[in-house]
Amino acid sequence: MKKYRVRTVVLSDIHLGTVDSKVAEVNHFLRHVRCEKLILNGDIIDGWQLKRNGQWTKAHTHFIRIVLKMLEKRDTQIVYLRGNHDDILSKFLPLEFENLLVADEYLHEGPKGRYLVLHGDVFDTVTRNFVFLAHLGDWGYHMLLAINRAYNVWRSWRGLEYWSLSRAIKARVKSAVNHVSNFEEHIAELARARGCVGVMCGHIHTPADKMLGDIHYLNSGDWIESLTAIVEHWDGRYELLEYKDFLREFPMPAEENAGEGPAPDPGGLEGEANAEVAGPGAGPREEHMERYPGGAVRAAWGSRIGANGDYVLDGRETWFAPDGRRHYEVDYAFGHKVGRETLWRADGGVAWTWNRRPDGTGTWIRYWENGRKRTQSEWRGLRAEGEATRWEPDGQVAARYRFSGGFAARPPREEP
Repeated sequence: MKKYRVRTVVLSDIHLGTVDSKVAEVNHFLRHVRCEKLILNGDIIDGWQLKRNGQWTKAHTHFIRIVLKMLEKRDTQIVYLRGNHDDILSKFLPLEFENLLVADEYLHEGPKGRYLVLHGDVFDTVTRNFVFLAHLGDWGYHMLLAINRAYNVWRSWRGLEYWSLSRAIKARVKSAVNHVSNFEEHIAELARARGCVGVMCGHIHTPADKMLGDIHYLNSGDWIESLTAIVEHWDGRYELLEYKDFLREFPMPAEENAGEGPAPDPGGLEGEANAEVAGPGAGPREEHMERYPGGAVRAAWGSRIGANGDYVLDGRETWFAPDGRRHYEVDYAFGHKVGRETLWRADGGVAWTWNRRPDGTGTWIRYWENGRKRTQSEWRGLRAEGEATRWEPDGQVAARYRFSGGFAARPPREEP
């Protein structure tokens, strides 16, 4: 099965637990995405609505299962950032378990530079200082959505397309326009003060991709009305992806659209090599290639149908920059990453390497821009295990660590 392959995906404001959450659509999107990092940027679960009269369905539970599957079987790094509707998490942050980070905000390092990622409610005076008014406004918003649902049923009877009442109000009411503008300016100023080249946020349900002075401002929108996501491609390019455009290449089967659960996912065992996949009856390996609009090779990879009928990656997968330089490369054996995995920066230097060994252990090395080692750590599966070292850009050892079962067995030992 064809997959949408990118480096990073950012989603926000899914509002699981509400009747207006487009959970079937976001589940369909995630089932067809393969990424190195998934950032869930706030208001994924709507605790406010669940306290009142929210609705939690099997499809909402399936979203959680998809994310856990990405974490466990596809080596995806998951970053979950607190929003205002899931603010109960504030009491426990930050939390980190293996490849899962739960925090208030996050600094994303990409080929284009450092981006500040946060939900954005910190700049909403009502949300932060007048909680009662925030809940009242949330109630009003959901009432507006209920009216909108009834109105669009009538429109569908007349053969008209979906129309968003709340988005139309936000676009036309001067105070709402000013609120969005002030929000964007404040959050861009924070990114500038943090030394970042850009910022990614959500909260206001207004998707955007634009420059605010020298700051690249990205808002991932929501999965109530806009159905948008931020994606970072392997060449470092960011895109605000609309679900309606995604559907042209990955149409949704009727059984998924009904919200009764997923269609079978032939790529589900990616990352697991076992006898069921690699045994007798496995199909021949096929080579695939994707090209840039100008004809240059963008990606090349191999795949095969496993003995149990699952589609798995097999052989070398390589992603190229538009000028032909390698950007990312890894080898697969029946859906399981093996050997050396490498990510190159936009300047051609190596950003990191991961060397996997047959016994399930591996070594992860990150590099400074000058080519010297930045960190080196030993791993068993997804858990840090054994010695780890951090260096300064000049090659001097900054600190040494020791991990056991994914946790620091002793505090970092600073070098003199």
